[in-house]
Amino acid sequence: MALISHSTYKKKIITEQWGDLDFTDGSIYPTCKAAGIVYKAGLVKKGEKWPSIDPLKYHFMGDERVYVTGDARNQPFSKSGNTSNSEGHYIAKLIVAKLNGKDIPWQSPETLCYSAVEKEKAGWIDVKYAYDPQKGFSFADPKVDENATESNYKAYIEWAKGLFRDMFG
Repeated sequence: MALISHSTYKKKIITEQWGDLDFTDGSIYPTCKAAGIVYKAGLVKKGEKWPSIDPLKYHFMGDERVYVTGDARNQPFSKSGNTSNSEGHYIAKLIVAKLNGKDIPWQSPETLCYSAVEKEKAGWIDVKYAYDPQKGFSFADPKVDENATESNYKAYIEWAKGLFRDMFG
């Protein structure tokens, strides 16, 4: 979708493809590319936005000792801390296996996302991914609870605490 303009106060997004879209709440998601440090490390070819990586093993195609994940990779997974965290766990397993002269099968990242949509109420989505060499990646086994509930909100807080402990603790 090519964004032409927006009017926050009039709550309209104006596009070439779909015309004017009314919204109550809206998010403008900018075009993504790898972070500057990835460019400085020489992992992105001139004129490209992303490094070339093995889609199942996450290593840079020019050096199997360099792994690229999270916001630095161009796979069609969520660019969330939760997804990156699950990728990091898989990459750690890959490195340990490699050090032991072994190989492990691809493990899908998990995108678990809670959304607090009302005061002390949340919904969630939990999805993994499938890979087909001809078709690429697709969603696998998505689960969703769109009902904003207090119990989902409590689970959201505990999920966040656990994720923060795992990532920063």
